[in-house]
Amino acid sequence: MDSKEKYLGEKVAEILLKRGFKKGNAEKAVIKGVKCDAIFCKGAESALLVEYKCVHAYRAPEFRSLIGDAILRLQYGMKSGQEANNRVLLAILMGRLSRKAEADLQEYAQKYLPDMNWILLDEFGAGFMHMDGKDEEVAVSDPLKKESACHPSPAQGSLFSPKNQWLLKVLLLPGIDQRYWGGPNQKPRSVGELAEVSGVSQPSVSAFINRAEQAGFMKRSSKGFIIQRHQELLENWAYALKHKGRDQVGLRFLYENDPEERFLKRIRDYCKKSKDPEKGLPIVIGRHLACHLMGMGRSNVRSAFLYANRPQEEILSALDLVADESRSAASLVLVRAPFQKVIFESSVLINHVPVSDIVQCYLDVYPSMDRGREQAEYIYQKVLGPYFERDH
Repeated sequence: MDSKEKYLGEKVAEILLKRGFKKGNAEKAVIKGVKCDAIFCKGAESALLVEYKCVHAYRAPEFRSLIGDAILRLQYGMKSGQEANNRVLLAILMGRLSRKAEADLQEYAQKYLPDMNWILLDEFGAGFMHMDGKDEEVAVSDPLKKESACHPSPAQGSLFSPKNQWLLKVLLLPGIDQRYWGGPNQKPRSVGELAEVSGVSQPSVSAFINRAEQAGFMKRSSKGFIIQRHQELLENWAYALKHKGRDQVGLRFLYENDPEERFLKRIRDYCKKSKDPEKGLPIVIGRHLACHLMGMGRSNVRSAFLYANRPQEEILSALDLVADESRSAASLVLVRAPFQKVIFESSVLINHVPVSDIVQCYLDVYPSMDRGREQAEYIYQKVLGPYFERDH
């Protein structure tokens, strides 16, 4: 066992011992004759068999191959070894946390070994854990490397508060094709201008600018603010949204097999009837359906968010929808946006249907298991990447 693998083993033990596990006899950590790296026990629960892996940096083909190879071995551990019904855990150490690595772990586990637990740590002591179906951020003591002040841990998400998301869009999207962005088209060049254009107070804008600079995503110049590391910024943003949780309710159509065009017509009629300059739009469509309406659809997945700006009962009645108890499986979800500007003032009208802006489309689909990463990467390659390169 090399030094990094030894470090990983110590940190996994630190995480599990805090959660009531005890380290077992490593000689019993066997799956179909293949010895695992450790075994942990907790009360009367079945044994937890652990395998350690170390990688320097995320490279998609190699990382996915590593996960697949580990799953091929670990999947036998669920019903074999010294006892039946073993649990398994894959622990991975990498140089710096990667959202793509975390997404790959989720995707592969869900597809090939849904009961697999996993821990993803980096050399700066930050990490993510999936244990018994629950996700959480973790941090360990005495990291291998100290975190640079200008590159905070990816586990820190304060940059992506609802109000800061609006400020990011106001800085990122002015000048892009108006099919993709309905917000202010003026590019702010000072704190005062950004406060004026966004409608956010100057103290809040100053705090946001400082936070973005400290995270390494922004710098100032004589011409104003320069956003950098765009793709990493969007990936971190999508991850932060995924783990913040939302006020949302799964929906289904009142009448089965209701055609999509009929549903869109009800949305157009409802928006026209509920038009109110003071309240703004009543709903905005997001997620995969928004991508298709924008002409950016990459697959046949058409799940949707309905961002709400009116009472739930009113929206459901107007659109012939009912709440669905199986929220996680619902293809249509009603979402209450915590800060209205970030969704409603940035949206666009496509054939009189309110649709979320192009960045929100990216953020909505990125964590989706239904070809979301593919859709997000398509948006970046076709629209956002070329725009950012041209604009900066």
